[in-house]
Parts: sequence; C-alpha cells; structure tokens
Amino acid sequence: MTLDWSVVWTHRDALVEATGTTILLAAATMAIALPCGACIAALIALPIIWFLRQRLPLFCWIIDGVLLAAYFIVSSRAAFDLYFHDIYVPFSIRDLIFWVWTTLTIPLLWLTIRLR
Repeated sequence: MTLDWSVVWTHRDALVEATGTTILLAAATMAIALPCGACIAALIALPIIWFLRQRLPLFCWIIDGVLLAAYFIVSSRAAFDLYFHDIYVPFSIRDLIFWVWTTLTIPLLWLTIRLR
C-alpha cells in the first residue's frame, strides 16, 4: 500500500483553514474554562472556609500560611506529567500548591474583611 501525499499539497488551503479553526476553538475553550473552573473551585471552597472560619478563626489562616510556606520551600523541579488528548503538559507541584493557596486565600480574605 502506498500513500499519495500529493493530496495534502492539493488541499493545503483547506488544511490551513481547518488548523486555524482548531487552534482558535482550543484557545476560546480554554479562555472560558479556566476562569469558570477557578470560580467553581472558589464556590466549593467558600462554604468550607465559612464553616471553619466560624468555628476555628485562626485555623484557616494557619492552613493558608502553611501552604504559602510550602510554596516557597518546594522545588519547582518536582513535577508530574499531565496529558490532555495526547498533549504533554508539565505541571509542577509548586504550581498546584499555588492554585490551592489562591483558592483558599481569596474567599478567606473576603470573609475576614466582611466579618469585621
């Protein structure tokens, strides 16, 4: 069986257009998914933080401080591999700690300022 690669050159305009559409759709999807994911994570964390803030006022700030310290202590070389539809994405544990810290800190600051 032989493959005729001249088809690619014959229809290269359609291939370039389809590639551009694919990249545009991927960028648009991520532009929507990342902020929405962050909002959902904050909405999930808010009742937990609210409950802990009411019962143990300093406990949330201690967890927040430990996460911040861990962010500075953990090496950025400690990473794990993520694959999204066969696309390799290196993601460090330090980045994960940063996102968890951010998700905890924003509602915690809002609740602290609001309750004073």
